[in-house]
Amino acid sequence: AGFQSSTPTLAGTGVILRPLTLADAPALFAITPRDTFSYFLSEPRTWTLDAFTQWLREYSLSPAHMTFAVMDSRTNALVGSTSFLDILPQHR
Repeated sequence: AGFQSSTPTLAGTGVILRPLTLADAPALFAITPRDTFSYFLSEPRTWTLDAFTQWLREYSLSPAHMTFAVMDSRTNALVGSTSFLDILPQHR
């Protein structure tokens, strides 16, 4: 995906933010409570890994989103995700 190639990896104390990929979908699905989507404008059509992966594909491919996997820097485990939204091309 074009914009994801410009998403940086950011490292801090205890956490690493790296570009989220579709390969992260199974691990992210496993740790995501369904009610996470209560305040989202969109959500997976059903609560299955396939639907979650499709939703993640559509969400993270938006040129207005910069989506990160949140990694525990000690264990390298995926512990969540975060995004910057409504990014304008002139602010990339």
